[in-house]
Amino acid sequence: MALTEVEKLGAKLDADIAEHTHVPSESTTSLPGSHTSPPSSDPERSHSQDASPTSGPRIGDVKPPVLHRVRSDAPLSRTIGDWVEDVDKQYEPVHVGGFTTDFLEIRRPRKRALVHRHFVVLVHGVDGDETDWTNVHAQLKARHPEVCVLIPSVNVGRTSEGVDACASRLALFVQDHVLPDSAISFIGHSFGGVIARACVVRLERNGFLLDKSLKNFISIATPHVGIRECSPAVRVGAHILKRRTGSDLLVNNDRLLTLTEAKSLMAMARFNNLVAYGNLANDPLVGCRTALLLDDIPKDLAEQAKMLPGRPVEVPTERLDLACRVWDREPFRTWDDSGRSAHVRQMLQRLNTLHWRRYVVFFPSFLRAHTNIVWHGKLDVQGEGQHVVRHIVSEAFTKAF
Repeated sequence: MALTEVEKLGAKLDADIAEHTHVPSESTTSLPGSHTSPPSSDPERSHSQDASPTSGPRIGDVKPPVLHRVRSDAPLSRTIGDWVEDVDKQYEPVHVGGFTTDFLEIRRPRKRALVHRHFVVLVHGVDGDETDWTNVHAQLKARHPEVCVLIPSVNVGRTSEGVDACASRLALFVQDHVLPDSAISFIGHSFGGVIARACVVRLERNGFLLDKSLKNFISIATPHVGIRECSPAVRVGAHILKRRTGSDLLVNNDRLLTLTEAKSLMAMARFNNLVAYGNLANDPLVGCRTALLLDDIPKDLAEQAKMLPGRPVEVPTERLDLACRVWDREPFRTWDDSGRSAHVRQMLQRLNTLHWRRYVVFFPSFLRAHTNIVWHGKLDVQGEGQHVVRHIVSEAFTKAF
């Protein structure tokens, strides 16, 4: 039968190899997979073997050991990580010049997911929900896209159950969502600032914060020492409508006082940045003194805030030293005194052992300051609180990474 062109070429190559290759002796070890036979003394037989298209060694017949191959018991996707996709066919053998090598078949890599290392927890106040933080969330992500903003809904519709119950639910939420070895910040509005403080104390005591970096604690119109400076109508309403929470904020029990004990203050002292914002006036729910932890605001700062409506005015630290001395020698004439003023004074003194930065804000809109200061997503449609929120994310907020 006539030989094809390919077979003729193969026979010619075999003849050239046989002519120029040293024939090994019987003691020489053959390459694995080779089909070398002893030389024949019969010239005709030898000629017929050389001429046969199916006899003699072929280039593809001699296969030395594989030069490179990745070995792993784990799937390729788990071995290399998020950079590659799962592949069904991992090896593609290629024969080149008598050698066989394996090449991995790797498809287009997947984009590595962003791993957040700084978590910011936004905590709403009484009867609040996620919409309280619509604008704060947007400004935070625009200014600090690397942070992960968490807006818990665990206390929506349940803020009247007291500090302990709300803080317990928030602590469980934080433990479920914040990664190990990460940074964490809290921003609380109104009663949410008190809940956040109690949550931090719980997380510190159960060891969850041991590997966390505490960056920012920012309170916005938060009644740190209760609402006893509010009008009698507000106090009565809080007592009737808000049950346990009203009792806590009216300082009818020692719950807020326990949050100022030494161990609780040690947890708060771990934050790199403690900031408090408070309304100068027109906030019927949270007064200036309890929000800023001051007995009173110096008159010149009050006038400056009124000249810059809606813009935060910092209370200098040197002015606080004078105010702190007042607590030791004068009674709290501006606070309701029904047997609990001593507790209020004690809480103020303890909380002022921490290093707070304070900002006072004035909103001329009557009774709307409490929601304007947080640029509420539904109630502040005019954007009166935008300067406060932008100040928070640009000046008060410290980036962790």
